[in-house]
Amino acid sequence: MIPDDVVLLQDGRYEQKIQVDRRRLEAMITGVPATETGFIFINAEDFFNKVKQHSGAEVCWPSQLKIGAKTKKDPFVKVIGTVEEIELAKKYISATLQVKKERVTLKMEIHHSIHSHIIGKAGRGIQQVMRSTGCHIHFPDSNKYTDSANKSDQVSISGPPLNIENARKHLRAISPLVLTFDLPWIFPKEPEVSRFPSEVVLTLRAVTPTLYSCVLRANAGDDLMILQAINVIMAQFHVP
Repeated sequence: MIPDDVVLLQDGRYEQKIQVDRRRLEAMITGVPATETGFIFINAEDFFNKVKQHSGAEVCWPSQLKIGAKTKKDPFVKVIGTVEEIELAKKYISATLQVKKERVTLKMEIHHSIHSHIIGKAGRGIQQVMRSTGCHIHFPDSNKYTDSANKSDQVSISGPPLNIENARKHLRAISPLVLTFDLPWIFPKEPEVSRFPSEVVLTLRAVTPTLYSCVLRANAGDDLMILQAINVIMAQFHVP
C-alpha cells in the first residue's frame, strides 16, 4: 500500500518528502557536534551519497540550509524512486535524522471560576509559570463570551513531558483553595484571632450570637500554612 504522502511523478517514479532534525543536519553540514549528544555525524554529502548507493533512490537534500537560523522548523529531504527504494532510503535517513517529537500536550481540569486568579493581572501570573516551566499554557478563549453554565474548565499545557508535569504541579499549587466551616462561640465579646499566617486570608461572620462562620482563602500549595491557620482558629475558639 502506497502512503498518502507519496506522489506519483510523470516518469513513473514516486516522490516523498521526509522531515529531518534540523540540528543534526546542521551538525552534518558544519562538522560541529550536535549539542544534545556531542556526537559528530558523518559529512552530510557523504551520508546522502551512501543512502543513494544502498537504496537506489535519488536524494535531494537542502545543501544550502542556513546554519544557525532563528527558525526552529525542521527541513525536508526529497526522495525519488520506486516505492521500495523510497522505503529503504527513508529507513536509513530516519535512523540518523529522524525528528524527535519531544513536545506533548496535556489537558487538565481547573474550574473556570479560578482561571482569572491563575492568569493574574495583565497575564503576569501565567506568564511567570510559562517562563519558569518552559511550557505553553492555554486557557479556553470561549469563556470570555459564554455564560457560566457553558464555560469550559479545560486548560491545555504544551511542552516536553517533564516540563509539563512541573507546570501541572505549579498550576495546582497556585490554584485558590477556600475552606468554610462554622464554630460555636459562647463568650460575650467578638472573637479576635491573632498570630495568623499572612499567606491565609480569614473572614469571620456572625451567623448568630453563638455561631460564627469561618472562611479561609489561600493557594492550594500553602497547605502547611492552612493547617497552621486552622490550629490558630481552633485555639482562639477554644475547640478541644
